Order: sequence, then structure tokens, then C-alpha cells
Amino acid sequence: MVSKKTASIYGDREALARAGGRVRALRLQKNQTQASVARLAGTSIPTYQKLEAGDGTIALGVFARVIAMMGFADRLGDVVPEAEPPVDFKALMKPERQRARRAREGKS
Repeated sequence: MVSKKTASIYGDREALARAGGRVRALRLQKNQTQASVARLAGTSIPTYQKLEAGDGTIALGVFARVIAMMGFADRLGDVVPEAEPPVDFKALMKPERQRARRAREGKS
């Protein structure tokens, strides 16, 4: 079993801990209690405490509601970058043209 204190390979634990710390700082800046934020988010106090602690077992919906309550709902979509258009490999494989064709003269 891997300890929760060890660093994660993907950086997910560190990112969740950073996000939880920021949520806590925003809550304190707004002078709100954990109980009031949990109630407004429709979750329990222990679940909210897990969010602030960076516990990855809370539901994404709870995290989204808390972020929205803090006034940052518009930033949730920025977590995942937009997909880039697919690459046309056939077009990339075509040899580059060296010269243009001469214009054809009409037959009379």
C-alpha cells in the first residue's frame, strides 16, 4: 500500500493539495466557516474538510460546486486544454512541389 505522504508519479496529489490549500485560503479571505461552505455546497463538513486537505476521493461535482461558489466556475473548463485538430498525415507525406505547371493554352 502506498502512503498518502509519498509523492505521486503524475503529480495529482500535489495538484489536489495545492487546489485544496487555495480553496481554504479563499474561504478564509471571505471569512466563511467550513460548515457554511459545506452547507451551501450541499455536502457534509467532513467531505468539505477532505477537499481542503487535497483528498482525491471527493466527488468532482462537490469540487465544482465549491469552486463555483467561490466565483470561479468559468475557470473549471480551463483545467483541460482544448483538443488540437487532427493531423492530416497523408498531406504531410506528399512530396513538396518543386515548380508550378505552365498554364495550358486553349485548343482552337
